[in-house]
Amino acid sequence: MKKLVIEKMSEIRNSELESVGKEIVKNGEYAVLILCGGQASRFGLEPNMSKGQVDVPLGKYQENIFRIFMKQLKDYVPVILMTSKANNVSIQQFFKENNFFDYEKDLVFFVEQTEDEVLDLEGKRLRRDGKIVKSPNGHGGLYATLDKSGLIEKLEQNYGVKKMLITNIDNIGCELIDFSFIACSQNYDIVGKTVKKSYAGEKVGVFQEEEGKLYVKEYDEISSEDNESLNWANINTFILSIKFLKNAAKIKLPKHYQKKRMFGQMVQKPETRLFDCFNIAGESWKIVEVKREEEFIPIKNKEGKIDSLYTAGTLYLKKKIKFLNECLKNLKDNNENI
Repeated sequence: MKKLVIEKMSEIRNSELESVGKEIVKNGEYAVLILCGGQASRFGLEPNMSKGQVDVPLGKYQENIFRIFMKQLKDYVPVILMTSKANNVSIQQFFKENNFFDYEKDLVFFVEQTEDEVLDLEGKRLRRDGKIVKSPNGHGGLYATLDKSGLIEKLEQNYGVKKMLITNIDNIGCELIDFSFIACSQNYDIVGKTVKKSYAGEKVGVFQEEEGKLYVKEYDEISSEDNESLNWANINTFILSIKFLKNAAKIKLPKHYQKKRMFGQMVQKPETRLFDCFNIAGESWKIVEVKREEEFIPIKNKEGKIDSLYTAGTLYLKKKIKFLNECLKNLKDNNENI
């Protein structure tokens, strides 16, 4: 196992790189895909609703998660929302009710992710009312979903898309339009963002390199020895080339079964992982470090001191306040009358 060589985004970010990224976006070569197939029942919403429909407390105000994401976008960037069978209708209705958050609705696409069969604890297909039970098959399902929907060809032929950002709906720190990061993707099939683990045993997946290829290990796959040495956390923010997306759709990803409660009993739900085929990109990848407090603001719980709506809202506000202070300083530095 080779130690990863990581560059800091703050050190490579410059005006030249920004200009390259802006040109890529302006030329219609960039699209965004948001993974939002999960349910929001733990946040007090109906089971058919998405976490994107949750409101984040911001002091005296609240901001909807979908709105936080959508207001970042420029009107020439196609955005894809990967939904699930459970929440697809609810999400589409939510966008209509909110006038697509004032975004060009012709640039918003909804795709329902693929499903796999659920097993009982003995490994047999679970049936209910005589029908085989299926469930969404994890973020690795996006490859098959995009392939079957024909959306890749549509975006490529009609818009000229060459690169696609992939991210989770529950990380409100994600920068959907980061021009320098977009520019970094021009010579690679995979570019990703990382943050350092807060502590050795933090329950996050980690990046590692083997024979020049990129791999991601989930926290439950890491040995105690590797836990000390593997420090770069996967925050699931990647830009993938269209070429890679097409090639990945041909790969049969391994299924990881997670024990969950369903219909009042414990079952095994199938899960495929986005990064389980990253090795097919060979050496065409790059990982950059970003500031954790600014770009990794996950929401996993309704309440609590870790990754909750409150902690996420607080970090998000601090990020925005810092940005406004930087804008004010720049304004003062360039205007003697202030």
